[in-house]
Amino acid sequence: MTTIINMSSTTIYSLPPYQPYNLTVRKRQITFYDWLDSPVEDIGGIIKDNNKILIHSDYIKYFHSCINDILTTNKLQIHKKKEFKNELATFIYKTSDEPEKCHV
Repeated sequence: MTTIINMSSTTIYSLPPYQPYNLTVRKRQITFYDWLDSPVEDIGGIIKDNNKILIHSDYIKYFHSCINDILTTNKLQIHKKKEFKNELATFIYKTSDEPEKCHV
């Protein structure tokens, strides 16, 4: 369970893990760790930043950093940071499409 703490008033909000009830999660052909090291792709192909191929672990770090920036700006803080980052990565893994080469 992820806990968010309001730093200005020391109020603690606890949220249950997100359950995507209206989302179909397919069985994965690629392991989580192989997925983390695989390139991020969209309809146009592999995504690059300054000619560097972005991999999913880069995207997780970027997305996590953006969330932390928003929380910090609003004087909020994640209590169990590692657990939150793991939940975020797992959610993105389970809901993302696999690279085309994994489809047989």
